[in-house]
Formats: sequence, structure tokens, C-alpha cells
Amino acid sequence: LDTRLLKASSLVCRDWSIVAQKLLFRHVSLRTDAGFASFQAAVNRSTPRSRTLADCVMRLDCVVDAKQPQGLTQAAFAKAVTMCPNLAELSLTLYGGPMPTVEGFAEEPTKGVSTPLNEETTSLLRAGPQIRSLRFDNWSGDHSALWQLLDVWPSLTSLSLGGVHPSLPSPSQHAVRHAFTSIKLNFPTPPSADVMKALLHSSAHSLTALDLQREPSPELLQYLLTTHASSLTSLALPSCASPDRAAAVLQCVGLQALRIDSPGTLPSVLR
Repeated sequence: LDTRLLKASSLVCRDWSIVAQKLLFRHVSLRTDAGFASFQAAVNRSTPRSRTLADCVMRLDCVVDAKQPQGLTQAAFAKAVTMCPNLAELSLTLYGGPMPTVEGFAEEPTKGVSTPLNEETTSLLRAGPQIRSLRFDNWSGDHSALWQLLDVWPSLTSLSLGGVHPSLPSPSQHAVRHAFTSIKLNFPTPPSADVMKALLHSSAHSLTALDLQREPSPELLQYLLTTHASSLTSLALPSCASPDRAAAVLQCVGLQALRIDSPGTLPSVLR
């Protein structure tokens, strides 16, 4: 959407305003408490117009950073989600500390700061809409946050993950029962095959799209392509230059789309 054009259109007249605002509110980004206050005032459901705008929100992008004094708080993020009854897609970036140091990302840790998803936050999220698509970039020190969010939304079918990769779920956490159709991974260091086995426990026959933004370990790639070869129709890899990697890709006989970012691809794969 051309947001500049729509914002200008919303100022032309009343008839143009509501049409432009309905389009603008399809995709909302929140990064500060001030932004949340403005959003809350616009969609508080006290008027027909505010109810209309709340119902228009289909995608919400939120950044929760405990180190920003004026940043979006967990409570505000959760309340924003509950205000959007038709929300289908959520993008959440979670910052906090102390920050783990990983290859390609290093930051001075902030002493005493942490951003676990607390019980109040997860309770509010459960009371909100059941979204289908989640993009979660976790740069906090909370390795359990992903499993908490999966427990909140059993409706998820599409998942995009980045930041610091999760650890294995604890025995007290529920088994992942989601039948994902699409997975995208963008971790600076690859997760273990055991983590992905836990995440994709119920997706052996449902996963059709796999997008690996960074180089996976040989063990991880072998697990993913061997387990899901029969169902994958779309695959994206950073490279495919080794015979072992080519052999793994060639297991996916049902592919309709293949993206390889590196030009050094073996001819056997292209054929």
C-alpha cells in the first residue's frame, strides 16, 4: 500500500477519509506506548467508526523492548492484539537482556533487564483472536517465549522465526500439536535438529513451504528434507553446491518452486 497517498487521501473529505483509513488500518505497526495510545483511541469500539477500524486490522507489527523507556510494553502489546477481532497475522520482535552473543549479532548486555512473557500477557493474548500467521524475532534472553506463544495460539499454520534460536521445550510445556504448512527460519546460528523435531512434531504431512534464510547445519538440513520431502512444494536455500546437499534436495520430488540464493548450484539439481 502507498501509505503516503492514503494518508493524504484521508484528509480530502469525509467520504474519502473512511475509505482511506480502512485501508491504512489493515496493517498497523506499534513500537511505542504513545503509538499504542493513539491506536487505542482510534479502535476503542465506542463509535461505529472506531468499531469499523478495529475490524479492519488484519496484520499487526509490534516491537517490545524492555530497554526503551517510552517503548511498547508487554501489557500494551497484548491489549492491542485483543482490540483486533479479525487479526490474522502478527509480527512480534522481542528485545531484552542480558542479550546472548551470537555470530553476526553482538550487543552490550543490559544488567538486570529481562523480558519473559508474563502470565498477564499470555492471558490477554488467549482472550484475543486466534491468528494464523506469526513472525517472531526473539532477541531477548527468554528461550521459552516461543513455546508460550505456540501454547496461546493453537490456530497457527504459518511460522517465521528469527533472532536467537529457542532451546528445547521443558517437560512441563505442552507438546507442539500445530500442523504447520509454512516455516521460515532466519537464525544467526542454526538451531539443533532436536529443537526442530519438537517444533515440527505434528507437521510431517502438512509442511508444504520451507524457507531457510541462512546456512543450516548438515544434520538439520538432512532432517528437514528427509522428514518433509513428500509434502514440500516450495523450498528456499542459501546455497546448494555440495553433492550431499544436492542429494537432500533431490528427495523433494513434489517441488513446484525452488529458490537458491547462491549461483554455484550443481547441474543435477537444476535438471
